[in-house]
Amino acid sequence: MATSIAATLPSLTVAIETAFTVADLRQFVRSSLPDSALQTLLDSAFAAVDATDGPFAIRELLRPRGHVMGLSREAERIVVVIEDVRFQPLTLAADDYQLSTTGQALYRLNTGTNPRWRWGRPWGRNDDLVDVTYVRPDNTADRIRVAVELVQLELNYQPMLFEQAVEGFIERFQPRESYEAERQGILSSLIRGVRDEGGFII
Repeated sequence: MATSIAATLPSLTVAIETAFTVADLRQFVRSSLPDSALQTLLDSAFAAVDATDGPFAIRELLRPRGHVMGLSREAERIVVVIEDVRFQPLTLAADDYQLSTTGQALYRLNTGTNPRWRWGRPWGRNDDLVDVTYVRPDNTADRIRVAVELVQLELNYQPMLFEQAVEGFIERFQPRESYEAERQGILSSLIRGVRDEGGFII
Protein backbone atom coordinates (compact mmCIF):
# COMPACT_ATOMS: atom_id res chain seq x y z
CA MET A 1 0.00 0.00 0.00
CA ALA A 2 1.12 3.55 -0.65
CA THR A 3 2.39 5.45 2.34
CA SER A 4 0.49 8.37 3.75
CA ILE A 5 1.54 11.74 2.42
CA ALA A 6 3.86 13.68 4.67
CA ALA A 7 3.71 16.91 2.70
CA THR A 8 1.74 19.85 4.03
CA LEU A 9 -1.01 20.71 1.58
CA PRO A 10 -1.60 24.37 0.81
CA SER A 11 -4.71 26.07 2.10
CA LEU A 12 -6.58 26.64 -1.14
CA THR A 13 -10.17 27.07 -0.10
CA VAL A 14 -11.28 30.19 -1.88
CA ALA A 15 -13.57 32.20 0.39
CA ILE A 16 -15.98 32.93 -2.43
CA GLU A 17 -18.97 32.92 -0.13
CA THR A 18 -17.62 35.96 1.74
CA ALA A 19 -15.86 37.63 -1.20
CA PHE A 20 -18.93 37.52 -3.47
CA THR A 21 -21.74 39.31 -1.69
CA VAL A 22 -25.44 39.85 -2.31
CA ALA A 23 -24.55 43.34 -3.53
CA ASP A 24 -22.36 41.71 -6.16
CA LEU A 25 -25.14 39.27 -7.00
CA ARG A 26 -27.61 42.09 -7.64
CA GLN A 27 -25.43 43.24 -10.53
CA PHE A 28 -26.45 40.03 -12.33
CA VAL A 29 -30.03 39.44 -11.17
CA ARG A 30 -33.12 41.57 -10.74
CA SER A 31 -35.26 40.62 -7.79
CA SER A 32 -37.50 42.27 -5.23
CA LEU A 33 -36.45 39.71 -2.62
CA PRO A 34 -34.70 41.10 0.46
CA ASP A 35 -30.98 40.59 0.93
CA SER A 36 -31.54 37.86 3.50
CA ALA A 37 -33.53 35.75 1.01
CA LEU A 38 -30.98 36.24 -1.75
CA GLN A 39 -28.21 35.33 0.70
CA THR A 40 -29.95 32.02 1.36
CA LEU A 41 -30.14 31.29 -2.36
CA LEU A 42 -26.51 32.30 -2.81
CA ASP A 43 -25.33 30.08 0.06
CA SER A 44 -27.25 27.16 -1.40
CA ALA A 45 -25.75 27.79 -4.83
CA PHE A 46 -22.20 27.83 -3.50
CA ALA A 47 -22.85 24.67 -1.50
CA ALA A 48 -23.89 22.95 -4.75
CA VAL A 49 -20.79 24.34 -6.47
CA ASP A 50 -18.53 22.98 -3.71
CA ALA A 51 -20.18 19.56 -3.84
CA THR A 52 -19.79 19.36 -7.62
CA ASP A 53 -16.39 20.94 -8.15
CA GLY A 54 -14.59 19.38 -5.19
CA PRO A 55 -11.47 20.61 -3.40
CA PHE A 56 -8.59 22.49 -5.01
CA ALA A 57 -6.02 20.04 -3.64
CA ILE A 58 -6.71 16.51 -4.94
CA ARG A 59 -5.13 13.22 -3.93
CA GLU A 60 -5.56 10.22 -6.23
CA LEU A 61 -4.49 6.58 -6.13
CA LEU A 62 -3.84 5.29 -9.65
CA ARG A 63 -2.66 2.10 -11.35
CA PRO A 64 -1.06 3.48 -14.50
CA ARG A 65 0.52 1.49 -17.31
CA GLY A 66 3.35 2.71 -19.48
CA HIS A 67 5.20 5.97 -19.11
CA VAL A 68 2.12 8.24 -19.13
CA MET A 69 -0.24 8.53 -16.15
CA GLY A 70 -3.54 10.33 -16.70
CA LEU A 71 -5.10 12.51 -13.99
CA SER A 72 -8.83 12.90 -13.54
CA ARG A 73 -8.62 16.69 -13.23
CA GLU A 74 -6.32 19.32 -14.68
CA ALA A 75 -3.31 19.96 -12.44
CA GLU A 76 -1.58 23.29 -12.10
CA ARG A 77 1.09 22.03 -9.73
CA ILE A 78 2.17 18.64 -8.41
CA VAL A 79 2.54 18.50 -4.62
CA VAL A 80 3.89 14.97 -4.13
CA VAL A 81 4.10 11.66 -5.99
CA ILE A 82 4.64 8.36 -4.16
CA GLU A 83 5.33 5.35 -6.36
CA ASP A 84 4.51 2.01 -4.74
CA VAL A 85 6.26 -0.78 -6.65
CA ARG A 86 6.08 -4.25 -5.11
CA PHE A 87 4.86 -2.68 -1.84
CA GLN A 88 7.99 -0.51 -1.58
CA PRO A 89 6.80 3.11 -1.43
CA LEU A 90 9.14 5.73 -2.84
CA THR A 91 8.54 9.48 -2.77
CA LEU A 92 9.69 10.72 -6.15
CA ALA A 93 11.84 13.76 -6.74
CA ALA A 94 10.56 16.58 -8.94
CA ASP A 95 12.90 15.50 -11.76
CA ASP A 96 11.40 11.98 -11.86
CA TYR A 97 8.28 13.12 -13.69
CA GLN A 98 6.98 15.88 -15.93
CA LEU A 99 3.52 17.43 -16.04
CA SER A 100 2.02 17.62 -19.52
CA THR A 101 1.15 20.96 -21.08
CA THR A 102 -2.56 20.14 -20.67
CA GLY A 103 -2.07 19.46 -16.96
CA GLN A 104 -3.90 16.13 -17.19
CA ALA A 105 -1.01 13.69 -17.49
CA LEU A 106 2.30 12.89 -15.78
CA TYR A 107 5.23 11.49 -17.74
CA ARG A 108 7.63 9.14 -15.94
CA LEU A 109 11.22 10.16 -16.67
CA ASN A 110 14.22 7.92 -17.01
CA THR A 111 16.66 10.77 -16.37
CA GLY A 112 15.77 11.86 -12.85
CA THR A 113 16.90 11.07 -9.32
CA ASN A 114 14.91 7.81 -9.37
CA PRO A 115 14.97 6.89 -13.06
CA ARG A 116 12.37 4.53 -14.48
CA TRP A 117 11.10 4.35 -18.01
CA ARG A 118 7.49 3.57 -17.00
CA TRP A 119 5.10 3.75 -14.07
CA GLY A 120 5.00 0.54 -12.06
CA ARG A 121 6.89 -2.68 -12.68
CA PRO A 122 8.01 -3.36 -16.23
CA TRP A 123 6.58 -6.89 -16.38
CA GLY A 124 3.70 -9.05 -15.18
CA ARG A 125 0.44 -7.95 -13.62
CA ASN A 126 0.34 -4.29 -12.68
CA ASP A 127 -0.90 -4.02 -9.10
CA ASP A 128 1.42 -1.13 -8.29
CA LEU A 129 -0.10 2.08 -7.02
CA VAL A 130 0.91 5.67 -7.60
CA ASP A 131 -0.23 8.10 -4.92
CA VAL A 132 -0.31 11.59 -6.41
CA THR A 133 -1.44 14.87 -4.87
CA TYR A 134 -1.83 17.95 -7.02
CA VAL A 135 -3.37 21.41 -7.03
CA ARG A 136 -6.01 22.36 -9.58
CA PRO A 137 -6.00 25.74 -11.33
CA ASP A 138 -7.93 28.45 -9.54
CA ASN A 139 -11.36 28.60 -11.21
CA THR A 140 -12.92 31.18 -8.90
CA ALA A 141 -14.50 33.14 -11.76
CA ASP A 142 -16.11 30.00 -13.15
CA ARG A 143 -17.45 29.02 -9.73
CA ILE A 144 -19.02 32.45 -9.30
CA ARG A 145 -20.54 32.23 -12.78
CA VAL A 146 -22.19 28.91 -11.95
CA ALA A 147 -23.44 30.16 -8.58
CA VAL A 148 -25.03 33.19 -10.24
CA GLU A 149 -26.69 31.01 -12.89
CA LEU A 150 -28.10 28.74 -10.18
CA VAL A 151 -29.59 31.71 -8.37
CA GLN A 152 -31.03 33.01 -11.64
CA LEU A 153 -32.59 29.61 -12.26
CA GLU A 154 -34.21 29.59 -8.83
CA LEU A 155 -35.59 33.09 -9.35
CA ASN A 156 -36.93 32.30 -12.83
CA TYR A 157 -38.37 28.88 -12.02
CA GLN A 158 -42.15 29.02 -12.35
CA PRO A 159 -43.93 25.79 -11.47
CA MET A 160 -47.16 27.13 -13.02
CA LEU A 161 -45.78 28.05 -16.44
CA PHE A 162 -47.03 25.37 -18.84
CA GLU A 163 -50.71 25.41 -19.86
CA GLN A 164 -53.03 22.48 -20.40
CA ALA A 165 -56.78 22.09 -20.43
CA VAL A 166 -58.21 19.65 -17.90
CA GLU A 167 -61.97 19.21 -17.85
CA GLY A 168 -62.57 22.75 -18.95
CA PHE A 169 -60.00 24.28 -16.58
CA ILE A 170 -56.63 25.74 -17.62
CA GLU A 171 -53.70 24.51 -15.57
CA ARG A 172 -50.29 26.11 -15.83
CA PHE A 173 -47.18 24.31 -14.63
CA GLN A 174 -43.50 23.80 -15.47
CA PRO A 175 -42.38 20.17 -15.39
CA ARG A 176 -39.92 19.60 -12.58
CA GLU A 177 -37.80 17.50 -14.95
CA SER A 178 -36.89 20.52 -17.09
CA TYR A 179 -35.77 22.43 -13.99
CA GLU A 180 -33.61 19.55 -12.76
CA ALA A 181 -32.07 19.05 -16.19
CA GLU A 182 -31.21 22.73 -16.52
CA ARG A 183 -29.75 22.81 -13.01
CA GLN A 184 -27.62 19.75 -13.69
CA GLY A 185 -26.45 21.27 -16.96
CA ILE A 186 -25.28 24.40 -15.15
CA LEU A 187 -23.36 22.39 -12.56
CA SER A 188 -21.89 20.07 -15.19
CA SER A 189 -20.27 23.03 -16.93
CA LEU A 190 -17.87 23.17 -13.96
CA ILE A 191 -16.39 19.73 -14.51
CA ARG A 192 -16.13 19.34 -18.27
CA GLY A 193 -13.00 17.43 -19.17
CA VAL A 194 -13.01 15.29 -16.02
CA ARG A 195 -11.75 11.83 -16.91
CA ASP A 196 -12.00 8.41 -15.32
CA GLU A 197 -8.46 7.07 -15.09
CA GLY A 198 -9.35 3.89 -13.22
CA GLY A 199 -8.16 5.16 -9.87
CA PHE A 200 -9.97 6.88 -7.06
CA ILE A 201 -9.83 10.21 -5.31
CA ILE A 202 -9.27 10.14 -1.55
